[in-house]
Amino acid sequence: MKIFRQLPASVHYLFLIGIAATCLSCHAVMAKHLSASVAWPTLVFVRAFVTLLLLKVFFLREPIAWTKNKGVWGRSIFGSLFVCFFYIALSQIPTPDVLAIISTSPMWVAILYWINFKKKPTPAFWFAVSSMLVGAAIFDQVIRPDNTWGITFAILAVISAAIGTFSIEYCREFKSTVITFHLMVALLLLGLIAGVIQGRFLSNLWDVEVESWLGLIAMSVFALGYQLSMVSAAKTGGAISASFAIVLGVLITSAFDILVSGFDLQRSIATFLVIVPCLLLFSGVISIPSRANTVA
Repeated sequence: MKIFRQLPASVHYLFLIGIAATCLSCHAVMAKHLSASVAWPTLVFVRAFVTLLLLKVFFLREPIAWTKNKGVWGRSIFGSLFVCFFYIALSQIPTPDVLAIISTSPMWVAILYWINFKKKPTPAFWFAVSSMLVGAAIFDQVIRPDNTWGITFAILAVISAAIGTFSIEYCREFKSTVITFHLMVALLLLGLIAGVIQGRFLSNLWDVEVESWLGLIAMSVFALGYQLSMVSAAKTGGAISASFAIVLGVLITSAFDILVSGFDLQRSIATFLVIVPCLLLFSGVISIPSRANTVA
């Protein structure tokens, strides 16, 4: 751990991005597999419960001090909505398609910077937005019409993810574990409420097979790895830069999907057009807004 802290800032940051992307990819693939037999409120509830347990046992030995910080609760509320929308979308459309839509997160975060910090986008930004919209339109043709709701929930997921990630700008002084703990508490309550409304919540838990329980636990471990590394990356390099972990996760998942399912030209073109905006931001063609000095 001491050696890790002594790494150069750039290497440390890239390491966090790589860990976040890998964990996101593994988590998404497992969640997609589990969604065929486990209802999404159960996925949400179990993930939150296992994550809270792991956090408390391995990371948070001291009592948790609740906070009124708007950044922490913005991350908690919209991060919870992101997880719910993400699982619903995964249950309806292929994982690479969901992640490709989610990968537009840097663009949404950049728009939030523009609205909140008055950082005017460059012409290259609007070119990137156009590319993203064209890619999304192609996806609409690739995905079957009866799964339009899957696209809708994926879009709701990326908007929620962007707001939740942007909220970290307002709570950088908090530990990543504390921010994640608040998020998981909100997610636990949301999963419980959704399960009760859906009905048969407890019986759904009892009906889960042993193999699925092992998958749920493994999925929760990857989810925890993603959350902690993502928040740490956002605190280190800013919300926009950290959201590129999702883009890298898309590339990892898409490569895996091609190996398993075979090459699909139309979907590959759509994925490329959606990822282009993120590549332009990451390469510096589109300038990444700096954090406003007024942010607490």
